[in-house]
Amino acid sequence: MTMETMVKKEHGSLAWASANTPKNCDRIEALYSWSSNHERFAPYCKFLDLIGWSAETVGASLADWHKPSENLGYMELGAIGEALSQYSDHPHDVEAFIQAIWEVETEFGL
Repeated sequence: MTMETMVKKEHGSLAWASANTPKNCDRIEALYSWSSNHERFAPYCKFLDLIGWSAETVGASLADWHKPSENLGYMELGAIGEALSQYSDHPHDVEAFIQAIWEVETEFGL
C-alpha cells in the first residue's frame, strides 16, 4: 500500500501534501504546513508570489503586499528562505508539487 492510497486527497491538502512530498520539496511542504497556522496561508502565499507562480497560474498576487512584513516573524522568514533555496535548486520539482497542492485545494474547495 502506497502513501497515496493511505492518505487520499479527500482528507485535505495538508495531510495529502505531508504524505506525498517529493524528496526535493520537503522545505516547501514545511512552509505550507507552517502557513496553515496563519490566516489565508499568508507566508506560503508570499512565497508563491515571490517565485512568480501566482502571476503565472492565477494571474494575480495571492498575498497582501500592502504590509510586506505582516505575518512574517523570524520563523516564517526562515521557512520562506529555505523554500526559496530549494526552489532555486529544484524549480521543476517544486513547481510540480505546488501545482499538485493547488489541484487538491481546488478540487475539494479548501
